[in-house]
Amino acid sequence: MSAVYRTVVRAWRHQVRRSPHRTALVAGREWLSFAEVDGRAERLARWLVDEGAGPELVVANRLPYSVEAVIAQLAVLKAGAVHVAVPPTEPAERASAILRDADPVIILDVTSVPKVDSSPTVLPQPEDAIYLTYPVRRDDTLRGVVVEHRNLANLLEEHYRSLFRWAVAACGMGPLRVAHSGTWSTDSSWELLLWMVAGHEAHLIPEDVRAGPSWLAAFIAEAGLDVLAVPGAMAEPLAATGILRTSCAPGLLLIDGDAIGQPLWNQLRAAPATTAVNLYGPSECTVFCARAVIDRHATPVIGTPVANAKATVIDASGEAVPDGDSGELVISGAAVARGYHDPADPRMSRFTVPDAVCPNRRYRTGDAVRRLPDGELEFLGRRDGRDPDRRLSAGLSAPQS
Repeated sequence: MSAVYRTVVRAWRHQVRRSPHRTALVAGREWLSFAEVDGRAERLARWLVDEGAGPELVVANRLPYSVEAVIAQLAVLKAGAVHVAVPPTEPAERASAILRDADPVIILDVTSVPKVDSSPTVLPQPEDAIYLTYPVRRDDTLRGVVVEHRNLANLLEEHYRSLFRWAVAACGMGPLRVAHSGTWSTDSSWELLLWMVAGHEAHLIPEDVRAGPSWLAAFIAEAGLDVLAVPGAMAEPLAATGILRTSCAPGLLLIDGDAIGQPLWNQLRAAPATTAVNLYGPSECTVFCARAVIDRHATPVIGTPVANAKATVIDASGEAVPDGDSGELVISGAAVARGYHDPADPRMSRFTVPDAVCPNRRYRTGDAVRRLPDGELEFLGRRDGRDPDRRLSAGLSAPQS
């Protein structure tokens, strides 16, 4: 990715100019070109600016997962504001708590989206906040994470360095048909926008289809998906449908949100036509901060850091441990988010702000890992013994077949 695209908004504008009539977004029988998506997002962004949206101000997206929701997501970016997704499927109590904490200047829902435009849009800066996300915590605490434009732009660079190349190797030259089966309110939903920015065709999976592995497998076959991103909790049920052993299997399968056990790892390695990738990372490190191609490793690993990020394994005193020894994983560099929405949050101490000694922002993940002889990181669990937080909606139960 050229250094001139310091934000995803700049990269999106370039893609629209490059291929205005190519299909960008598909939902059922609705097909929108890049120019159509951009035009609708631009009109909404101008209205948002006119209504008071702007840098460091939060806009809540309450729209259900749909073409309109994706367009609204892009519009908030174009307005220079901070996006937070709070879809109608979110449990009412949790949604209310998020809205109180986020304190949005505008709440977008089906009644508030206008059809007029007025003010010019804003060109966001790399250090501006781009989105606010509230992962589901095992202790039920509500803790918003603030991610900046530079963080998401760095993740786009990582896609160009790795995921896009692996996709081409597995599926052939694009544009590719891409879908995300996770929950709209999680930060992993930004994956879909990054693939669109690169000129690929985003397919929206209906809510009921995403909840059932058999329905999802049927959707994969019918849509002819090349790339599919799934939460870790869905990977095993999806594999159990047998779709990965058929000619309809996606060429690239991205898995995030949960540790992968050896039995599932073996199934994914054996998939004849699918390259599966394990994506690791807390929301504090911008969707994912390490990745591993599963068929390159006999046992589960979380891989190596993304572009412009560094992984250090430390002991209880904060000193780096030798390779092979277990310790806490610390991520530093461009993947690390700004911090928590509440600056008084006691866990802000996990973030280290840049200084003369350490010029990069750092985040202590609380995850126990060890570095293997080949440089790959192996996930050992949480240092506190708890299960890691997951990128699931608070209202999503275990997948049903």
